[in-house]
Amino acid sequence: MLDKGKGDKSKILYQINDVAAMHSQKIGNALRTIDTWYPGFDDAQIGPIAIEPYGAVTNLGKAFRTPKDKVDFYNLFDRFALGETLADKNQQHYVMAVLVRGGVFGQSGKD
Repeated sequence: MLDKGKGDKSKILYQINDVAAMHSQKIGNALRTIDTWYPGFDDAQIGPIAIEPYGAVTNLGKAFRTPKDKVDFYNLFDRFALGETLADKNQQHYVMAVLVRGGVFGQSGKD
């Protein structure tokens, strides 16, 4: 439910048989919130983030794995797939976690 303030509830976001519930997407997101390998984890004080190709945390409006720093999934996966050894095991764990999570990983048509 959303709180209007002063304790009044305005809207139930999801319910089953008149009981508040969590949607499977919410549970799935919680299960995949395991990325403790992102740059700045020790300093960020936000804990683990969801496994995302760019380490995006939407409620903070921040991406922790930027292509500029070459620590995003696509840069790491390209290096890993070409047989290059990644800098440390944590980067390998991250790449594998994104692959297990799944998604559409395509190459752009731009050259």
